[in-house]
Amino acid sequence: MSRIHLFAVLASVPVLAGCGIFADRDRRDVTYRATGTVSAVSINYWLPDSVHRSFGQSLPWSCDFSARRGDLVCISAASEGDTGSLTVAIVVDDSLWRGATSYGGPVGTTAQGLLP
Repeated sequence: MSRIHLFAVLASVPVLAGCGIFADRDRRDVTYRATGTVSAVSINYWLPDSVHRSFGQSLPWSCDFSARRGDLVCISAASEGDTGSLTVAIVVDDSLWRGATSYGGPVGTTAQGLLP
């Protein structure tokens, strides 16, 4: 390959990347969900850059964000003294990936893993 052709190919890479041809295939759209019959829950959830705590949340509850393959994702929820059911779920690219349910009182449950 001549130097001119090689230069033309290398010069086009940033243009193609800007057009989305080399899109970030490691990105995932993630949704944390908490549902159930308990009236109020405390929720701990991990985002790629931080851990968040939310108290006194009514159900259903959800949080949307983007993460990369291999990132740790985790949601943990517990009722605030109430009895009933509590389900947490991790939805990745519109498909349920992880979930857990607890019944009784007080209830608490966790779903976690490394994104595929």
